[in-house]
Amino acid sequence: MTARTLTRFLVPAFFGLFAVASAQLPPEIMVDKYLIEAEQLHAVKDQVGAFNAMEKILALQKEHNLTLPDGFHFKYARVALSADSLKIALESVNKYLSTTGKEGEFYKEALALLFEVEVAQETQISVEETCAGDPERSNCWMALANHPECYLWKSYHDDIGFDATATAIWSGKCLGSVAQGEGTISWTYFLHPSYDYSKGTITSTGGSLQKGKLHGSWIHRFPWGEEIRTSYMHGKRHGQWVRRDSVGTVRAEGAYLEDKKHGQWVYRNPHGAIDLEGSYVGGKRHGPWVEEYDEYGTKEIGSYVDGKRHGQWVRRKADGTIYYVRTYVNGELQQTDD
Repeated sequence: MTARTLTRFLVPAFFGLFAVASAQLPPEIMVDKYLIEAEQLHAVKDQVGAFNAMEKILALQKEHNLTLPDGFHFKYARVALSADSLKIALESVNKYLSTTGKEGEFYKEALALLFEVEVAQETQISVEETCAGDPERSNCWMALANHPECYLWKSYHDDIGFDATATAIWSGKCLGSVAQGEGTISWTYFLHPSYDYSKGTITSTGGSLQKGKLHGSWIHRFPWGEEIRTSYMHGKRHGQWVRRDSVGTVRAEGAYLEDKKHGQWVYRNPHGAIDLEGSYVGGKRHGPWVEEYDEYGTKEIGSYVDGKRHGQWVRRKADGTIYYVRTYVNGELQQTDD
């Protein structure tokens, strides 16, 4: 048994053993006793026990109208933060700073603690928002495999598909309960069976995490050699997007606006020839589009309105002659001239 393990065992036992004997002590001495108990339990990371000891001090103070030690509210805030009682931690550290001012013994430590509490509040994650037992293709906070108490926003979209067994490793730092700053993400999970690799690791590099969410320019490299370069704004794709296959051919490129395709997009086949070309508005096809069909040597030209074919669509053969003309209204075929 290590010294640390022995301490974790003996501290609660010690205080329990003398609980009856100390019950007759004056309340002022009991306050000091519980303060020492709380500090000892806090040191061995028994945050619940430490918090309960602090609560006993407050009960004594209320019952006997005691004046608590100057540093009590700082120590109470520190224990409350460790016990995830953020509201109490904030109230206590503010009370300490307002009553002791710059002359307080723990002034600088209290300012640092106040910052920690504020960060923890900003990045607080509820159990309902985490990915525990999460179904495939949903958005939630994923606990990092190498930092179980630190979270990364898992956003399902076409770039990186997730299943319920997904894991992530983050090489950077954590701020509060979320990943923060620059680093590399290694995502490991099962992919759709249609992929060359049914399970693999995707490496994401280049950008940063802002409060646990992708931000800036990132590169996603897939185990079969494919690569996606794109930009994010607080977890949403925003800006230029390019996908290259394993031999470097650009297979698709365009832009996103608030995580939705927007503006001109081009899709190419493995030989680099254009398959599809047109524009999006708010994630839906809108305006003129050209759709090539290499296997038939034909192409269609027409327009979309709000994601639906609308107006006249003309399909031409490789020599330019018309194969057919069709008319659509809100996606419904109205007339055909084959």
